[in-house]
Amino acid sequence: MFFAPLLVGACAGDDGADSDKDAPAKDDSKPAAENLGYDLLASVTDLQQVLRLRLGPDARDADPDAVVVWTFHQSEIWGENPIKTHGLNLVDETIYVGALDYFTEGVAYTLDVKTGALVEELYAPNNLKYGGEPTRTNTRATHNIIPWGDELISSDTHNNRVLGVSRAWEPRWEISTETLTDPYMSGLFSNPNDVELILRDGVEHLMVSARGDNFNHVMLFEPAVPERDGDPPWSLVFRYPEHNDTTLLHQNHNPRALADGSGFTVSDSGNNRILFITWDGEVTRQIPGPGCPAPKARAALDWPRDAVFTPEGTMLVADSHNDRVVEFDLREDDCLDEEDVLWARSGLVETYNLVLLPHADGWAE
Repeated sequence: MFFAPLLVGACAGDDGADSDKDAPAKDDSKPAAENLGYDLLASVTDLQQVLRLRLGPDARDADPDAVVVWTFHQSEIWGENPIKTHGLNLVDETIYVGALDYFTEGVAYTLDVKTGALVEELYAPNNLKYGGEPTRTNTRATHNIIPWGDELISSDTHNNRVLGVSRAWEPRWEISTETLTDPYMSGLFSNPNDVELILRDGVEHLMVSARGDNFNHVMLFEPAVPERDGDPPWSLVFRYPEHNDTTLLHQNHNPRALADGSGFTVSDSGNNRILFITWDGEVTRQIPGPGCPAPKARAALDWPRDAVFTPEGTMLVADSHNDRVVEFDLREDDCLDEEDVLWARSGLVETYNLVLLPHADGWAE
């Protein structure tokens, strides 16, 4: 099943009936096993890498190079190329990686979480037709990719849609302006960058982040019965904010459902903060907090694209435009001060996605 992250994960809800698809969604409703430390998976967009880093108290004072468990370079597959690493999704011990070049093509691949070895290459071919619509180039359909039973779900960022395809990239359905019935959504839906399967009340849902110029939203879709072949098997049940407002959310990335089922976190990249939001659309926490002084020097965030939280009360951030992963101590408050910086690894050009791995599962052996 999907690995369950620690305090803040990528799913919500309790155990319940299985969905029609046999690939389970992430269910964080149960407490994590006793934590024995943790590692971190990170995608580095411009370096075209996926890294596994050894973190925790013992690593903070170590030689920075000593904390690298393994590094996978995309050049091992394709040689030198412009395709940039983006989304990571962990299924059992396999990492699904989405990668694309903004102007030419997109591909995906899977890695073994223990060794970083390549498992499978996945390609999004050109010129696929969906639902009888005119041919649209499908070369950049791999910003983020997740398995769904025997199929795949992929965010096709630059064609403004979420796709359902077979593993051979045969079209199944899409979520786009052509398939959405909500007038607001059908008029503006654009630039979906992250997709995630989560559980709510035992039912598998699809969470989508989109960040167009006039469309900055996190959305939740529940299972639906398609009326026609090619219709998406999902129906919109939630979006935040209700209408585009960049003071509320701007250029958002990587929403993650909270383990207690109450809502989700999201990286509000354009506003340089991390938000906690309920399924009623209420912001319950903001980092850095609204009453805090502006972070300075090492504590300042610049375009954070992802954040994960540890049981020790620390936060790790993919701080993209600062080209680093950084860990903050949040045990006293939600202000970000220089003394709160516990650890940072610099030189990671345009970090994008993070996944925590607890040592209790034996992966750190």
